Amino acid sequence: MLKIDNLYYWHNVEHSLLTGIDLTLQKGELLTILGANGRGKSTLLKTLLKLQTPTSGEVIYSKNVRIGYVPQKIHLDHSLPITVERFLSLKKGLKTQEISTALEQLSISHLRKSNMQKLSGGEMQRVLLARAILNKPNLLVLDEPTQGVDITGQAELYQLIHQTQQKLNCAVLMVSHDLHIVMADSKE
Repeated sequence: MLKIDNLYYWHNVEHSLLTGIDLTLQKGELLTILGANGRGKSTLLKTLLKLQTPTSGEVIYSKNVRIGYVPQKIHLDHSLPITVERFLSLKKGLKTQEISTALEQLSISHLRKSNMQKLSGGEMQRVLLARAILNKPNLLVLDEPTQGVDITGQAELYQLIHQTQQKLNCAVLMVSHDLHIVMADSKE
């Protein structure tokens, strides 16, 4: 699905964020990148998603990769009311049934008509995950998906991510700084 070969990213001449990263991710695998805040995890994802150019090295995708991306957070203008359904329908070419299926899969059908600005942290992350799976990804990329979610919600969200991976038979690349929650959800 994805191969990273000797990736470097320098913020400036004196400060490297990524140094010699090599990584291979195959279909069906789940890889969690752990690290403290400010250590380059989000920078790695932005580079993988081609939102920024690496200083050197390369990112190689398999043919026909479809990426679903869940950002760490999303900023919505509070003066622009938008419902969950409208937010999800911003992706062109979707049918109403596809949105309904994604909402049902993540147990958030009851939020369809809710205002995005009024969602809790856990509800917002589920909506962002629903948006990501509308692309029917074979690579799901998540940047600290439990950011702003309480401890119970974190465990539920990791379970949903695992179920989504199984349902879509996709690879998952996720970053986190919370070792305890990731390890609690890991399988041996």
